[in-house]
This record gives sequence, structure tokens and C-alpha cells, in this order.
Amino acid sequence: MFPLWVPALILALVLAALVSLVAVAVQLLRLLHWALRADERTPQTRPRLAGPLLALAFSGLAVVDMPLFGPLEMLSEFLPISRYWRAQDEYSVALLVLTVLSWIYGNRAMDWAWRRIRGRRADGVAG
Repeated sequence: MFPLWVPALILALVLAALVSLVAVAVQLLRLLHWALRADERTPQTRPRLAGPLLALAFSGLAVVDMPLFGPLEMLSEFLPISRYWRAQDEYSVALLVLTVLSWIYGNRAMDWAWRRIRGRRADGVAG
């Protein structure tokens, strides 16, 4: 019998992955609508995908490591982290924390990175 926190952690991982997947699908539909039907007289901001995509990546890594399904075990072999470290509960909790942080700060981090890249190119400073 598992302790109560094990099914709760598995439920949280699956829920985080499903919410991330739905959010990416909604943002892709908004992006498609923005690209095809945007009115030039009323400019709209482009939908942002960095946060939901990062959240989907981290929650996907956490879900792939669950040993409940056969295909996920095959995908789990491709992860660059050893099985010993993935067996720790801290790994799953850390991926959930990264998922939440991606939701909160994903777009800001991408904006910061793009500003740094563009700033260096504009100044001509390398490295």
C-alpha cells in the first residue's frame, strides 16, 4: 500500500501535464486566429507561448518518468538523468516547481533573453 502522498503526487503530475497541454492548444488556436483574422484597425497583442510550452516540457518530463504505462517506460529510457536520481521524490517535486515557475515567469524570461541577444548584436559586443 502506498502512502497517501504518492497518489496525490501522481495526480498532481498528470493534472499539470493535462492543464499545460490544454493551455498550449488554446494558445495555438489564439495564435492561429491572430495570424489569420486579426483586424489591422484594432491591433491585438500576439499570444505568448513561452510559459505554456516550458510548463508542458517540465510536466511532460515528470509524467514520462511515471512507471504506470508501457510506452512511458520506453520514453523514460531517453532521459539524460540517471534512474537513481529520477527515483527520488524530490525530482518529481522539482519538476512540478519548475512547471509552476514556467507558468509565472516563462514569458518574462524569454523577453529578457531576446533583449539580451538583440542588445549584444546591436552593440557589437561578443560574449
